[in-house]
Amino acid sequence: MKKLILGFVLVLAQNVLAEEYVNICDRHHYIRRAIMGDFGPKDCSKVSSDSMKRITHLEISKKRLNPHSDYDIIVSFSENSFQGLPNLKVLVMSNVNPLGEIPENLFQSLTTLEEFSWTYSEVGDLPSGIFKGLSNLKKIDLHFSRIKTINQSTFSGLDRLKYIDLGANDIEIIEENTFSAMNFLEYLDLEGNDITSITPNHFKDLHSLLELDISFNKIEKIELGTFDNLKNLRILNLGHNPIYILYEDLFNNLSQLNILKIGMNDELYGIPPKLFRQMKSLKELDLSWNKNLGPLPKDCFLGLDKLELIDLTTVGFERLSYSDVGIKHYIKIRGEIEFAP
Repeated sequence: MKKLILGFVLVLAQNVLAEEYVNICDRHHYIRRAIMGDFGPKDCSKVSSDSMKRITHLEISKKRLNPHSDYDIIVSFSENSFQGLPNLKVLVMSNVNPLGEIPENLFQSLTTLEEFSWTYSEVGDLPSGIFKGLSNLKKIDLHFSRIKTINQSTFSGLDRLKYIDLGANDIEIIEENTFSAMNFLEYLDLEGNDITSITPNHFKDLHSLLELDISFNKIEKIELGTFDNLKNLRILNLGHNPIYILYEDLFNNLSQLNILKIGMNDELYGIPPKLFRQMKSLKELDLSWNKNLGPLPKDCFLGLDKLELIDLTTVGFERLSYSDVGIKHYIKIRGEIEFAP
């Protein structure tokens, strides 16, 4: 086992500013992975630059450093922090808080990077060109990192992305066309932010998207056409928003959707009769905890032959007739609903 110092890492642990070290796992003389570890001074002078070049996976996290500590890692980044890692494919940072501003070109030398994760941290505002030149990126996870702003430059040029997690942040506005040209994106998580509006220009190029989560935001209405190009979408979560209106043709192009969640929208008083009419692949529908939702319109589930489950827990009505809503086969229904003949 070899030890290698990465000079950019500064850790505030129990009020002591200390340099930390990285464990380099050397198996069969080929270094595969690097993880944060071990306190105390080590002699790192004999580690060669060739060793650095073999690193493919680097993890900097509190759980690796000191899992029992209440303190996050505080890092002073410089423009050269990740220099000398030409084969790095995966970079994982967790509970890592930047000290001072984040350099815009912090990661630009990591041109082979495929997966990037910076979670459970106090990241704040990301420089607009932070991922510039990382054209091989397939996954970005920024979950729970106090991200405030996402604009058109944030992911510009990242055409190979398949996975973006921006959940549990402080985002209020996402600029239109932020996700443009992402033809391979399959997963987009925007839940748990302060987003108030989404439009057709937010998702217009996401032809390969399979799962979209925009729950736990502050969205009041969704413009017609917003989901029109998401023809391969399988899972859509709109739950826990103050949505007060759902336009009748909103879901018309979601013929491949399997799961739709519209629960916990207290401002929703009713749904249009033909809202679900084109969703021929729908298997699960969550309408739970819409406390003000009135009786379902006649034949609203007509033609949904693949529907298996409807969650009607704590809705604004107590009685349901299969025939009235167009159900012609057995469906599991959750909630204290009285079934009429």
